[in-house]
Amino acid sequence: DMSVEDLVQSLEFGGVPLQQILTNEIAKQMQFIRREHNYKNIKIEVLVDVKNKARDSKRVDDITNILRQIIRFDNAKMAIINKMNKEKQKEGKKLTGDKTTTAGVKSTTFGSKVHNVIGQLLFAIKSDYIIDEILNTPKTQKPLITLSNTMESFIDNYATEEGIEVGEPIDITFKEVVRRGLEKTLEYTESDHEGKKTKKKIDLEELYDLKGAYDSILNNINKLKTDVPVSPIDYIKTRLQEKGLKVGEITGRKYIIDYNQKISVLGQRTTKEVKDRNTTIRGFNDGSLDVLIYNRSGAFGISVHASEKFKDQIDSGKLELIHA
Repeated sequence: DMSVEDLVQSLEFGGVPLQQILTNEIAKQMQFIRREHNYKNIKIEVLVDVKNKARDSKRVDDITNILRQIIRFDNAKMAIINKMNKEKQKEGKKLTGDKTTTAGVKSTTFGSKVHNVIGQLLFAIKSDYIIDEILNTPKTQKPLITLSNTMESFIDNYATEEGIEVGEPIDITFKEVVRRGLEKTLEYTESDHEGKKTKKKIDLEELYDLKGAYDSILNNINKLKTDVPVSPIDYIKTRLQEKGLKVGEITGRKYIIDYNQKISVLGQRTTKEVKDRNTTIRGFNDGSLDVLIYNRSGAFGISVHASEKFKDQIDSGKLELIHA
């Protein structure tokens, strides 16, 4: 049986894909009513990147090969977690004198959240194709790019943990996402007999026979050569701006990676850039912006179709940069 707390945690780690699966199952049981837009007669064209197939297949294979290694290591590591959990429960029961206890040790498996990493990878892999599509867009259309993940939380956490300030170098690729995935397999939550939770990390020496496997995976990550951008949205914006296009953004993110420098640096959007989306919308509608990028939250309530009320009458065409 799963507790409410475990269910909430699983849904948080599973993100939108897991929530979609759950709501679909609930709907089948007639316990959930769906209200969705009718897309009848709406043409949705699926674009396939044939040009970069060989290159991108290798880029994905190089990374997913290491992800599989991390999953195998993490599954084996759970034996250590289970042993720690039994010892903590025994200690909790001894302190309270009860047969049950809130004391214990839990660790979220890497396998339960690897789909998030895969989604981020596929999102980043599409960057060059999206750029080419936009540059080849007919002048009778204006591109809209929608996405589901800005990667800001990763960039924010990485900068905080590494002590990187705005304006300082942050020269990283998707390799760092993989490295962080490995490092987080060592994290766990310990609860005492009073229910107090403490986040801890397994010491490498406590891995015993598994230390060799951990070191081997880390070595493979260090040898990994990849140019997959860790911040696709900034990569796309920079490349389009280099071609003379004016790009607007409607997201709530604060931190960015500035790829305009020889070595990329950590940047920060102003409060006006983050909150004043009306100026960006007007810019796209009056023609002062050529491309608009927005995420799910930014899409709420905006009107960017070719309305007769707008100065710019060019049709808007949408490209979805989402993981499939």
